Amino acid sequence: MAKFATASTIRTAETRRDKPKLWYFPGSLNASKAAICLRLSPVWEDLEIRILVFPEETQSLEYARINPAMGIPTLEIDDKIIAGSDLIQKYLTERYPGRGDKEAPPRGHRPIYPSHA
Repeated sequence: MAKFATASTIRTAETRRDKPKLWYFPGSLNASKAAICLRLSPVWEDLEIRILVFPEETQSLEYARINPAMGIPTLEIDDKIIAGSDLIQKYLTERYPGRGDKEAPPRGHRPIYPSHA
């Protein structure tokens, strides 16, 4: 049976990757969110994308070894395996911030808008 909602997780991989790898299914909105975050980060240029056939490959033994919950998307980066677009976004923002991340106002900052008379 296909799994559509899974918990996000980060775990340590057995080996460190030189290039990040995104396990991706084009029909998944969460996978698309992860792809957008990657596109905005500096890791995009070295990214390997593995497009999965649903449901055959998303429920395969090969993919289960990478992501036992078999949810989409999954990112292998550095020494981590990250499942879930929310954690992928957080990891990239913290470790590989894009230009927008670097220029964004700090959390809790309230912009001052000019008053209109």
